[in-house]
Amino acid sequence: MKKILGQNFLINDSIAKKIVELANFCQDDEIIEIGPGNGSLTDHLLIYHNKLTLLEIDFNLIKKLKIKYRNYNLKIINEDARFFKITGDKDRSIIGNLPYYASNKIIRNFLNQKNIKKMIFTIQKEVGQQITASDGKKSFLSFLVQSIADVKELLIIKPT
Repeated sequence: MKKILGQNFLINDSIAKKIVELANFCQDDEIIEIGPGNGSLTDHLLIYHNKLTLLEIDFNLIKKLKIKYRNYNLKIINEDARFFKITGDKDRSIIGNLPYYASNKIIRNFLNQKNIKKMIFTIQKEVGQQITASDGKKSFLSFLVQSIADVKELLIIKPT
């Protein structure tokens, strides 16, 4: 784990399962997972979905993911989610345990792209509060996100 990349791995399997259940993706959705890390969400996504792309910035993790998922038909891309551009005309759903330092930029990057069906992110509590802020407490990010998307808090994860 590299502190410079702001990595925070989801290690609680029951929480990973709950996040995927709450995402409620359709079985035929094409899903992009941002920052799969050790594959906690990936493991549960693969139970229901076979159109999965993993977007990981850390090359060392990519090597491990390629070994772990060598028998699965998924795509692994080494790129920074802050700058990743989706190509093609198909709708995509996005999920990820976002690094704290980059959450804001990643969310804005995907909000500005076409063909996004749904986005489900695990984010730092303060970023979540900022995004879901109501009148009188709104920031630029909350105005931007709420003007484009329906925003819901699905789950609060306590520190472990």
